[in-house]
Amino acid sequence: WFPFMATAGINTQGGLIEMEMVSEVRSVQPGKTFTVGLKIWHAPGWHTYWRQPGIVGVPTSLEWTVPDGFQVGEIRWPSPERTKMATLTAWGYEREVLLLVDITPPDQLEPGADLAFSAKGSWMACAKTCHPGFGDFKLSLPVNASNQPDWNPDLRDRFAQARAELPRPLRGWKASVAAGKSKEVHLTLSNAGGEPLLESAEFYFYSFDEQVHSDMPQLTIRNPDGSITIQLQKPEFAPKNPEEIRGVIYNSAGWDAKPGGQFAEVAASW
Repeated sequence: WFPFMATAGINTQGGLIEMEMVSEVRSVQPGKTFTVGLKIWHAPGWHTYWRQPGIVGVPTSLEWTVPDGFQVGEIRWPSPERTKMATLTAWGYEREVLLLVDITPPDQLEPGADLAFSAKGSWMACAKTCHPGFGDFKLSLPVNASNQPDWNPDLRDRFAQARAELPRPLRGWKASVAAGKSKEVHLTLSNAGGEPLLESAEFYFYSFDEQVHSDMPQLTIRNPDGSITIQLQKPEFAPKNPEEIRGVIYNSAGWDAKPGGQFAEVAASW
């Protein structure tokens, strides 16, 4: 056992998934933001869910208890995958992922003090059936009074990999959205200085809210001006009169040449 690592205290569905809370640092510096992560491993055929699962599923959540004066950020989600809950397509993770959370300490901390961080986690693990799970995660980190960060050498590469899996802003393309016939949503990307899209590229859109049906096909139309239009379908429970649509768009050929560059965040006003 290490003070900067902790595992779920209760059910992980008999080994179908395994979870562990880990820290990028071994000690905390006053006023310096540090990052922790919930590492999730899935047995073959099993998955947990992204921030917006689609038409089925429940996203993983964390409810934090931290020392006075500490600020905890929202989960930063790695790029999602299409997965199957029985016969239904949903959005989640089958690979091992690290859900990142930034924590900012106050400017004044007692040198050498031990700090306790805990989070109540909840999740849904699914394959052909679904199993809700709950767990308590704990971290204990001392205060580091030096000016040098105390990185955890065993995990720095893993955290770097997790950051590379975060969708990045979409550059060189302008997004617009319009209603089509019936329940269609037309998301169009127009070139604004980006590289031309490869003819062989596949595109797919993951919505941040319930405006897109995850179990309906998405059709990509290549327009004469070099833009593309992705035809999406609304579910029955789509929000009424949203101001914009936001999400992550996948380009199999990559939006840039960097690792993880196939996924980019995009937003368009209605």
